[in-house]
Amino acid sequence: MQLFFPDFTNSFLKSSYKIFFGEEDINSINNNSLSIVFPVENYKADPFDYDFYGKQILSNVFDSLVVLDKNFRIKPSLAYSYGLISDNVWNFRLRKNVKFHNSMELTFSDVEKTFEFAKNSQFLSTFISSIDKLEKIDDFEFNIITKYPDPLLLSKLTMLYIVPFDFSYENQFIGTGRFVYDKKVLNELFLYPSQDSWCGQSKIKEIKVIFEEDANNRIDLFLEGDADFLAFVPHGAIPIIRQYGFNVISLPSLEVQSLMFNLNSKIFSDKANRKTFASMIDKNDILNRFASYLTISSQFVGSGVFGFNPNIAFPLMTDSEIHESINNFPSLNVILVLPQNLELLANVLKNQLSKYGINLVLKLVSEDNLLNEIPNADLFFMSFKTDLGDLGDFLSSVVKSDSKNNFQNFKNLEIDELILMSEQNLLVFERLKLLQEIMKLVVEDYVIGIPLFEYDVFYAFNKNLSFEPSLNGLIDFNEIKFNDN
Repeated sequence: MQLFFPDFTNSFLKSSYKIFFGEEDINSINNNSLSIVFPVENYKADPFDYDFYGKQILSNVFDSLVVLDKNFRIKPSLAYSYGLISDNVWNFRLRKNVKFHNSMELTFSDVEKTFEFAKNSQFLSTFISSIDKLEKIDDFEFNIITKYPDPLLLSKLTMLYIVPFDFSYENQFIGTGRFVYDKKVLNELFLYPSQDSWCGQSKIKEIKVIFEEDANNRIDLFLEGDADFLAFVPHGAIPIIRQYGFNVISLPSLEVQSLMFNLNSKIFSDKANRKTFASMIDKNDILNRFASYLTISSQFVGSGVFGFNPNIAFPLMTDSEIHESINNFPSLNVILVLPQNLELLANVLKNQLSKYGINLVLKLVSEDNLLNEIPNADLFFMSFKTDLGDLGDFLSSVVKSDSKNNFQNFKNLEIDELILMSEQNLLVFERLKLLQEIMKLVVEDYVIGIPLFEYDVFYAFNKNLSFEPSLNGLIDFNEIKFNDN
């Protein structure tokens, strides 16, 4: 139409944009292209699997029934209405006239099919394990029946992207999101705004996502103007980026790095030895040697997570008490397994422990081999991000005796019972108190590990952009604003 009837088309579009968007000028709509750089070469963009960088794309192409806002509060998405009917029954009402990118309308059949796929997903099956069945009321209303009261159900559903009934991996980018997948050429992926987006059309004409693993190349792309937005800035590059006058902002990652004890170890099967070892680690010394982007953590989740306990303070032993307690160690050789890229941290820890006569035997391995080495180690490095913004995520996946990530081999019936109570308690303040109690027990009493640091995540962008990051770590491309708009 624009090619053969430009006057008529532009006149029609101008009047339409004025009605729907309040804009006088068609040029103010879709007149900006945006290029973003991510620090990875390979990623998995599968709506039923988890890959952090793949999820950055998926979260802009797909929608879930409900979403987490910037501060981890639940808000509507494809479901405009939701709520508890009884302890085990949740009611959901879908928006009408929501279109997938193939122009098919969203109905209950799509939701039902999505849950069927999710049940067979190694990643998502754990998030929907509390669900007994879906009960259809009509094409746009349904109930979710749970096996037991699940206070985290809504948060878990934010991880589930709704796909069309005829979803296939040959055409896996058909969602209802604000952006439509166009193509991928080498390390560049292209998106454009959906014309039928239920939440309004983006003012961005096109998005180019560049995947570049080499840190120097990423920085050069940004500084030389080939990219507008640099995601997850390398910490060492922050000073030079600021020197060039670009915007740099940060946000707590909510990812806590810890040293976890292997309780099957001859040394650390003894709780007294774990307390002694924890007192040897000087976190302030590590902080001074690294950078200001680290924050000392007192527990295994970040301060913005529901269940964080502000009253935890691990009682450190004095040097004389430590030296006296070391006599109970069956060996002064302690094996630590950690990723190869943490060699600097490993050497700092080794030097700190040497003054107590501890020989820290370092095993720096690739991330692929990390799990294979843990059973033979005395302790290991762990990094955990609470994607749901709730301590229950950490407890159910790491602390509970039968959890799949309980590599520290911690088994305690009292803690298991408390976790089970927290998993089924729908009363917010009671549950908060319970979660904080559990965290205090595993940190101070049972000492299952040593929380080290939470780090900040940095974003850089040019002067004509503005951006407010979200605690969940996902970048909503539509939230990257051009200042002239």
